[in-house]
Amino acid sequence: NPTTGYRWNITTGPGLLILDDTYIYADPSAEMTGEGGVRFLTLEPKTTGTEHISAVYKRPWEDDSGDARIFSMTFIVM
Repeated sequence: NPTTGYRWNITTGPGLLILDDTYIYADPSAEMTGEGGVRFLTLEPKTTGTEHISAVYKRPWEDDSGDARIFSMTFIVM
């Protein structure tokens, strides 16, 4: 929901490349404050092995309070 300032701040391991990061609003013509949507990430592994992606849902200008939502995933690239 980037119109409110909140977004998933993505961190990837060194072996993952973010090819595309697109947010599509539920109503693309509106882009109104608070309007929801879906974020799509396209990742490409650069090497084989274990890679990680993590994300924190917060406003970038705010300090980490410890209450933020956190997401993480591990990939095994073959």
